[in-house]
This record gives sequence, C-alpha cells and structure tokens, in this order.
Amino acid sequence: MNDVGFAGVGELLVTFKASELTKDADEGKPVKVSESGTVALCSDGEDMIGVVKWIASDGTTCSVQLKGAAAVPYNDDGELSTPTVNYSALVADGAGKLKVDVSGISYRILAIDTTAKTIIIML
Repeated sequence: MNDVGFAGVGELLVTFKASELTKDADEGKPVKVSESGTVALCSDGEDMIGVVKWIASDGTTCSVQLKGAAAVPYNDDGELSTPTVNYSALVADGAGKLKVDVSGISYRILAIDTTAKTIIIML
C-alpha cells in the first residue's frame, strides 16, 4: 500500500468526550457512542461509528474520524476470514481491530496490507 495514498480522502473528524481511552495506545482503534457525546472502544461483535484519530493527553476528549478513508487494523486469527477488497461486512473484535462478520456493516475496502494486518476502508 506504500505506492498509493488514501490519507485525507473525504475525511470528517468530530470531537467527542472520551471514556477510558489512552493517548497513543487507543489511537487508530474503532469506537462506539457509549453515551451522549461520548465514545468508548468497541466490544467484540459491536458495530463502530468511527476510528479514533487523536486523544488528548489527559484522556478526556478525542477526535474521531466519521467519514473518509481510514486505516484500521484487522484480525484474521483462528477461524476468522481475511477481509477482501471491494466490500466486506465488519465488526469490532474487542481488541481494537476489525474482523469479518456477516452480521456487521458492509464497508468498502480500498486496500489490504496482509503483512501489517491493516485495511483501508471508506467510512
């Protein structure tokens, strides 16, 4: 994926209150709305609303990408399928990654890096 670029394409970032998010460690992970105006990391099998792009050093607020091309780690360990380009149904795996699950929302997958276990999806 190094010879093409998707950074910033259609990107929409929104600031939320953060619930138990840690700067650096949780950036790039899928999140859900946990209460009004607040996001938290997704649990296993949950749909995400976006991807954390930045967390304040005190952990109270964060910037979440709601639209555009986003790089997200994926999990294909064990019996899980590897996402495929074009469209795949995805949910959170509870460990900060996405996994293929037919019950999930279908996302456009623009690129897959099987070495880094990262996908570029359109939110």
